[in-house]
Amino acid sequence: MGKDTRKVEGVKSMKTPIKDIQASIPYAEIIQGLSHGAETLLKDLKAVPKSNIQSYYIEIENILQFLETLSFIQETMSSERLQDTLHNTVHSIHKDVHNIPKNILTQLPRVSLDNQSGIPNFLVQSIHMLGPYIRIGKNEMSAWVRLDSEEVVYYTPDILVECLRNFGVIKGLLEDKVRDIFESKKYDEEVCIAKGIAPEMGEDGRIEYTVDIDDLGQTPKRLSSHKVSFKDIKLYEYVAEGNVIANKIPPKPGKPGFTVTNRTIAPIEAQKAEFPEMDFTKKSDDDNHLLVTEDCCIKKINGIIYLEPSLHVPESISYKTGNVSSKVAVVVEKDVLTGFDLHSEKSIQVGGIVEGAKIEAKGNVIIRGGIQGKEKAVIDSNADITARFISNATTNSLGNTVVESEIVNSKVWAGGQVFVTGHPGNIVGGEINADSDVVANSIGSELWIKTIIRIGGRAQDLTTMIRETQDKITSQEEAVDKCNQIIDALRMRESQSPLPNKDVKKSKLQAEEMLSQAKQNLEELFFENDSLQKQYEDSLQKSRTVRAKVTIYPGTVIKIQDVELTVNNSTGPVMFLKQGAEIIQLPYQAIQK
Repeated sequence: MGKDTRKVEGVKSMKTPIKDIQASIPYAEIIQGLSHGAETLLKDLKAVPKSNIQSYYIEIENILQFLETLSFIQETMSSERLQDTLHNTVHSIHKDVHNIPKNILTQLPRVSLDNQSGIPNFLVQSIHMLGPYIRIGKNEMSAWVRLDSEEVVYYTPDILVECLRNFGVIKGLLEDKVRDIFESKKYDEEVCIAKGIAPEMGEDGRIEYTVDIDDLGQTPKRLSSHKVSFKDIKLYEYVAEGNVIANKIPPKPGKPGFTVTNRTIAPIEAQKAEFPEMDFTKKSDDDNHLLVTEDCCIKKINGIIYLEPSLHVPESISYKTGNVSSKVAVVVEKDVLTGFDLHSEKSIQVGGIVEGAKIEAKGNVIIRGGIQGKEKAVIDSNADITARFISNATTNSLGNTVVESEIVNSKVWAGGQVFVTGHPGNIVGGEINADSDVVANSIGSELWIKTIIRIGGRAQDLTTMIRETQDKITSQEEAVDKCNQIIDALRMRESQSPLPNKDVKKSKLQAEEMLSQAKQNLEELFFENDSLQKQYEDSLQKSRTVRAKVTIYPGTVIKIQDVELTVNNSTGPVMFLKQGAEIIQLPYQAIQK
C-alpha cells in the first residue's frame, strides 16, 4: 500500500512543546466548524424535494441547537469533558450522515465529501482538530494514543502520524507501532507510539599515567611457564627527571536528548580531571601534563600514588617484596633475606642484616646491621661499602670498604682501602684484596687461621685490562676500515650499473649499519680506555701498607704487589710496606687522613 498523500486540514502545528494536549485544542473553532457544517448540511437536505428525508434533518437540527448551547457554556467545562463531548457530537452527526442515502448525500451542492471515506469534510476536519486521545508520559519521554473504534474511518497510519506531529509529538515517533494499531486493530486501547531520546552521558576527564600503576603492588611476576616468581614483585616503577608521569585526558561532552515534544534535554556536564597533589612534580605550561622534577620511584600504597626520590622499603626484602631493582637510591628499613637480589643504579642503604643475598649498586652500599653471608652473599659497589661486620660473604668495591667490628672468613676486594677500626676491629680468615692500605686492630688469629692480605694488585689488573681494551680498539678500527672499503666498492658498482640493483642496495645498507655499529663500539672503547688509564695513574699514587693497631697473628700471609711475606710470630702494633724487592716491618702508624 502506498503512502497516504492526504493532508490533515485545519490543524495548526504546535511550534512549542506542550504539556496539556487537551488544553491546546481549539474547541471554539471546532464548535464553529461543526455548527457551520451541520447548518449547511441541514439547508441542503431541506432543499431536497423529497418528504421522506425529514427524519434526517430533525436530528441535525437538535445537534445544531446543542452546539449553540455548547458555545455558550464551553468556558465552564474542563478540557477533557469538552473533548469527549465534541467527539460524541461528531459521532452523532456521522451516524445521521451515514443514514442518508448515498445518492442524496453526493448530490448535496454545498457539502463536500472526503474522496476516500465519503464522509463530509467538515466532520473529517473536526476529528483531526480534536485529534485522537493523546497522553504524554512522565517527563515527556513517551507518548500514548487511544484511537476510538468509531473514528478509525477518519484515519490512515500516515494521517495519524501527521496528526500526532501537529499536536506536538515530534521526536521518537514509532511509525511501526502506529501501523500496527490498524493492522492488529488495537482500537479503544492505549498504545505507546513515541519514545523520547535519552541524553548520552559524556565521559569525565581522567588522569592517564604513563606508568602502568595497576601493576604496582605486591603481585608475583608471571613467568612464561605458567608459574609465578614470588621473588619478582613489581613494587615500584622508575621515572626520570623531566619525564611525563601523567597526562590529563579532556572530558568528552555528551549528546543532548529530546522529549517526544522536541524539548532538548541537556546531558550532565562531563567533569574535568585534575592532577593529584604529588611531591617532586610540576605541571606543564598548558596544564595537561605532570612532569617529574627529579629522578624518583613511583609507588602505590593503599591505592594512593607516591613519588619518592629514593625507593623506601619499610620492611625486609623477602617474599613479601620480591627482588628489587631500582634506578634511584634504595633504603631498606629491615633485612635482606637469603636468596633475594637488591640492585640500584645509585646507592643502597640497609637498616638491618644482609643474609645470603646479592646486592649491587653503582653508588655506595651501607649495611648498618652487617653481613651474615652464609657463604652466599655477594655485595658489589662502584663506590664504597660500609658495614657493621662482614661474615662469610664476598664484597667488591671500587672505592673503600669500611667495617665497624670485624671481617670473618670473607673475600673482600676494594679498589681503595679496607678499614676495620671499631671494636674488636679484627680480620680473621678469608682473603682481603685492596689496591691501597688495609688497616685493622688485629689480623689473623691465635689459632693460626690462615688470613691472606693482598695489596696493590689493582695496578697489574688495570694494565691487563688496558691492554685488552686497546686490542679491542685495534679490532674495531680494522672493522671500520673494512666496512668503508666494502661501501666504496658497492658505490662503484652502483655508479657503473644503468639500472638500480636491489641486491647491491641491500648489501650497501647492511655495510652502513655495520659501520655505524663499529664506530659506536669504538667510541665506547675509547671512553673505557681513558677511564682505565686514569684509574691506573691514580693507582700508582696510592700508599700500600698493612697496619695493625694491636697485632698481626702468625699464619697471616701478606702480599704487596709482587712480594709475599708469611707472619710467623705475633707482631704487636705494626705496619708492613714494600721497600724495593722486600716487605719491611715498621712500628704502627695511624693513617694520615
